[in-house]
Amino acid sequence: MGFSMSNDAKKYFNKLDESKHGKFKVQFDFYYLCLMAGLLNETPGECKGEKFVDEFPGIYTMQREQIIGLLIATQIHRDKIDIENRERIERLMLKLVKPDSPTRLSDYGESLMNQYAENGFKRIYEKIPTPPSNLDTFLVSYCERVLPKSK
Repeated sequence: MGFSMSNDAKKYFNKLDESKHGKFKVQFDFYYLCLMAGLLNETPGECKGEKFVDEFPGIYTMQREQIIGLLIATQIHRDKIDIENRERIERLMLKLVKPDSPTRLSDYGESLMNQYAENGFKRIYEKIPTPPSNLDTFLVSYCERVLPKSK
């Protein structure tokens, strides 16, 4: 299955690919920003995107367990699972994780991650409707407008 991104998200981020002040190396960098916004929002969206990569690329390979852990933690919180309920957490992990797949996620886990990323894109688009032409400006706006303020 792999990771997918909607055409709207791809089109939105294409402008940033032309930035004169910083560039991301892989499209997954944009996906990651969307995913983090979606996980923080704890709401999956409807993903109608096309697969753009089969597995965690490059440096993300070393971080995939942490990213998968964030997905699991988000689902635990979203589903209001008591952290003492080991059986329920184990069932959730077995539903999301498949250690022998290229992503280490089951098809359901990949689909859910893509849904969170799509929701995150919608949140980014809502807060920053027109992407700035420079990546550095976009990242500042992302931190100020998309991410929740710490208390």
